[in-house]
Amino acid sequence: YTEFVKKKGYAAIPDTEVSRALIDDAPTFDDFHDLVAWNIEKQGVTTEEIAARTGIADRTVTSLRAKNAGDIRHELNLLVALAVGLHMMPEHAELLIHLNGQFLRKKKPIERYYMYLLSIGSFYCVAACNDFLIRHGMPPLTDNDNIVHSIDFSFLGVAFALKN
Repeated sequence: YTEFVKKKGYAAIPDTEVSRALIDDAPTFDDFHDLVAWNIEKQGVTTEEIAARTGIADRTVTSLRAKNAGDIRHELNLLVALAVGLHMMPEHAELLIHLNGQFLRKKKPIERYYMYLLSIGSFYCVAACNDFLIRHGMPPLTDNDNIVHSIDFSFLGVAFALKN
């Protein structure tokens, strides 16, 4: 890998089992539940792990996983936190919101911030997104006190997580 960087002058995007599954094997979705369930399955995480990553209550995560979850209009901050916590591809994050009968509007400052976070959120944790929002005078997605802080690279196919 180091030789590649020296030869090419830039870092290569790694090919991993996770990246192949997210890109090559991703089905199309027309159902909120199926989109959430597929992303959870690809991440291999439990309800408790999602709650720990996002600061969303276990009960709420369970309801988001329910078959009728798309029929309930969820708060945008919750949907963005879920998308970031599951490291969803930007297209899936946007679709998650659309399948919940909503869309992000550029006229609303907080929703412009959400658009930005969804475009980069797969690389960051919810706590980092919360800190960014707060620094810019916006409300956080969730309460950082409810998030278990860790650096989790599992979405990149890396087999370790560093805990603070």
